Amino acid sequence: AQGNISANAQVRGASVGSATVTASAASFAGGSTLATTSGALNVTNTSPVTLSPSLPVTVTIQLESAGAPVAAPAPGVSVTLSSGNTACLAVPSPVTIATGLVTTTAQLTYGGTASLPCTTTLTATSNGLTSDAIDVTVDPDPSITLDGLPQSVGVGLQYGFSTTLERANHGGVTLHIASSNPAVATVSPSAETTGTAFIDVVVPNGTANVTYYIQGVTLGTVSITASATGFTNGSGTV
Repeated sequence: AQGNISANAQVRGASVGSATVTASAASFAGGSTLATTSGALNVTNTSPVTLSPSLPVTVTIQLESAGAPVAAPAPGVSVTLSSGNTACLAVPSPVTIATGLVTTTAQLTYGGTASLPCTTTLTATSNGLTSDAIDVTVDPDPSITLDGLPQSVGVGLQYGFSTTLERANHGGVTLHIASSNPAVATVSPSAETTGTAFIDVVVPNGTANVTYYIQGVTLGTVSITASATGFTNGSGTV
């Protein structure tokens, strides 16, 4: 406007890099300055991440600027993932944060040959971006414990027992509990249900304890076994 000698304008970064910003007006010499935008990668999972050979884990990699999520420019951001010890940790690489998105995911798995437990580092890098790294621990496959066994159950009677999964963040599993000889003892999901040779119980992610019942049928000894994908079996006698 007439009489003004300055004006304000907002510069917004479209992608990571540098650009020259130029101002010009009739009858004035132009002016320019170099504007630089920065960005960073953030592996959002809490460090350390824990997995086992049969229970891999998924991590999320986020594109950020000044600590806030930003959408990836075209044609997307290629992210290189590297393991500090490939015998301990295997990673897919590269992964891509697609155009317009702020995150991508990657599944981490056991490297296959390192003695367990082992701990190493996952690093995420990309050209022009600040890298990020987290610690990753690979434990042996978690176990299943049949609490309270061995135990005696009277013929015609039933008792409640619990089974404990060593890890609760299993993604959701089906727990299979079986009697080696249902003519001697059966298993049941509740006190109101007739026992059978086996039961399958859906265990939601975040849950580690399951209650079940053993019902005595005739005199004898049986093995009760519990199994679930990603866990080592547990057993006890009745």
